[in-house]
Amino acid sequence: MTYGKASMDDYEEVIDLANYVFSHAHTATDFPTILPKLYNKNRFVPEHHYIVKENGKVKALVGAYPMVCNIGGSKLNAFSVGAVSVHPYARSRGYMKLLMNEAMGDMRAAGMDFGCLGGQRQRYEYFGFTTCGVALGFTCNASNFRHRFRGEYPSGITFAELLCGGANGAGGGDAPGGKRERNAADGGSGGAAITDGQPGFATAMDAIGKMHARKTAFTERPDEALYDILTSWKGRVFTILRNGGISGYMCAYHDLGDVHEIFLEDLSLLPETLGAFAKQYGLKKIRVWFAAHEAEKAAQLVGLAEDVEIRNAGNFYIIDYPKVLGAFIKLKSGALPDGSTTVRVADRCNVTVSVSGGVADVRETERAPDYVFSHLDAMQFFFSPVSQYAYGPQSRDAFVRAVFPLPLHVEKNDEA
Repeated sequence: MTYGKASMDDYEEVIDLANYVFSHAHTATDFPTILPKLYNKNRFVPEHHYIVKENGKVKALVGAYPMVCNIGGSKLNAFSVGAVSVHPYARSRGYMKLLMNEAMGDMRAAGMDFGCLGGQRQRYEYFGFTTCGVALGFTCNASNFRHRFRGEYPSGITFAELLCGGANGAGGGDAPGGKRERNAADGGSGGAAITDGQPGFATAMDAIGKMHARKTAFTERPDEALYDILTSWKGRVFTILRNGGISGYMCAYHDLGDVHEIFLEDLSLLPETLGAFAKQYGLKKIRVWFAAHEAEKAAQLVGLAEDVEIRNAGNFYIIDYPKVLGAFIKLKSGALPDGSTTVRVADRCNVTVSVSGGVADVRETERAPDYVFSHLDAMQFFFSPVSQYAYGPQSRDAFVRAVFPLPLHVEKNDEA
């Protein structure tokens, strides 16, 4: 047995292992198709992959992919973990633990501030991740739209899907599958589309990239990989058109029932935009997800949606508590009361969170703590959507209840 980072020569085996393990455990999976931003051969970065080989064959894999998050003007170095795979015949040999520990050690040594991943909670708590962060989901059905708009959408909003001719986006087609075609299972065709062979495609992608970079919180996305990022996880990307121009964009899963990213120049048009989208694509209901700091979206939908969900945004691992808290508190600081609290994160640091005159300050201190938590419990305290209800004495602390949870969140398209 040998282990270490992958090389470009390992690409085919890495893809074969990940496809086999995920198809065996879940449903038919082809990583170059569902995550071209990472597994298109042109985008594959071997040093982001940790592998175990037995007799020269790849038997286990962990991917750790760095990214830069701009949170209220503060840049955080982050990473996403994915493609965690152990061949069924090589399990119970400690390979996942070995590779996860290697990857996490490297991430800490590289100065990462936090990490995220998807997966079963307890499985990854052994490595310091836990479920937290806040995501909001608003579900609107045909009746909601009928009573609100009575079939009339006066702003003239329409949509055009962006389609790239290569299986893996603008970068080209090194993976099987050919052209990304819509099919009946994808939800209504809806008509308009712009392909990468048309002049409007480049214009649309440029507009989307600039809109994304104007968000209050966003992950930096290279222009050359933007289409592959927007269409991750079998996603589809649409321009939102109004008055002859692009007024926003949205990303939805392949059946269009869940919108996981939406940007509008005029957020007051969010209800009408969703109604017009449901009408154009023949949808009986639509659910839109966004981060907790996007309060204006919630304000626009609270009087329309049939149902509202508040859930964990994912599994997160905080490395630099003061830096991460200091960034995400900026997304809430305008409405915070004066006060302070000091928390001891066992075996890590004492961190004081304070607000004076509406200005937040977070720093590592030697102050005696008001509360002491383990690493996992600290992440729950700072970021869990139920932190106000799940603990004892601090639940009666008015400052704590006003400040936490902070809106920790990474958009789905940026996860591995």
